[in-house]
Amino acid sequence: MTDLPGNNPAVGDPGPAPSPDFKPMLARPRRACRATQGDLMSDVKWTGGVEHWIQKGDIRLFMWEKKASPKVPHAGTIFFVHGSSMASQPTFDLSVPGRPYSSAMDWFSDHGFDTWTMDNEGYGRSDKKRNINFDISNGADDLAAGSQYIMEKTGAKSLLLYGIS
Repeated sequence: MTDLPGNNPAVGDPGPAPSPDFKPMLARPRRACRATQGDLMSDVKWTGGVEHWIQKGDIRLFMWEKKASPKVPHAGTIFFVHGSSMASQPTFDLSVPGRPYSSAMDWFSDHGFDTWTMDNEGYGRSDKKRNINFDISNGADDLAAGSQYIMEKTGAKSLLLYGIS
């Protein structure tokens, strides 16, 4: 590949010139987005799974489930846990045309796992009505509520947790 134009900086070939319409990113005007993450999430149409809503006291928490493929032996139940900068579905169930398995939930469900994820309080589609710092302790309470719901709903004796931040 190094002999193609534009791919060999060692010989001083800068590659093809940009088109006359090319504008660097910094020269483009920025557009303000007034929508909140919750507003955007409600406009997205998620497919292939089942929505669940649970209560943690007076707080509603959103959960999303994708069942294991019946084509392979059941391998367990995974509960995906998002970090402090992103909601659950875009983190673990993002579908990108032309990129199979950009959704971790799809990959694991195709390999025999029941998959679940949840928006912790203050994120995604879950309640954001309390003016608090959504800290580790609050997240642990959310996970306890979500884990209990999954185990009661499915009869699973244990869960595999997969978290990122």
